[in-house]
Amino acid sequence: MASFRPRPLLLASVLATLGACSTIETVNLAEIQDRTGLVLTENDAPTGARSLAFLSAHRSGFYLFGYLPMVRASFDHCMEQIVSEAKRVRADGVSNMRIEFAPASFFSLAEPVFPWMAHATITGMAYRLAER
Repeated sequence: MASFRPRPLLLASVLATLGACSTIETVNLAEIQDRTGLVLTENDAPTGARSLAFLSAHRSGFYLFGYLPMVRASFDHCMEQIVSEAKRVRADGVSNMRIEFAPASFFSLAEPVFPWMAHATITGMAYRLAER
């Protein structure tokens, strides 16, 4: 008679659970706008505004087993880089903002070599309002 071996079943359950986890990343745009005075929007710049620079910030992170953050792929870090560059070029705001996030996973057919990596990217166009 075969004996019941719970260890392989337990290991398989833990691995399946790690592959099913999810993450949530949040950036408080209202707080950033209040603190910096910049207008941040996914829409076009106001009519008559002058485009100053295309901005792009990227952060890669490493998550052990696709779950435990060793280095976070942080939206906060990307947003601080965008704000810093916008201030450097003396922009009034950043328009056409796009936020992309590729989460880490325990196993991925799409990225079989490094599935434990996550990527956060924020892009936008720094602009200055027209003189009146």
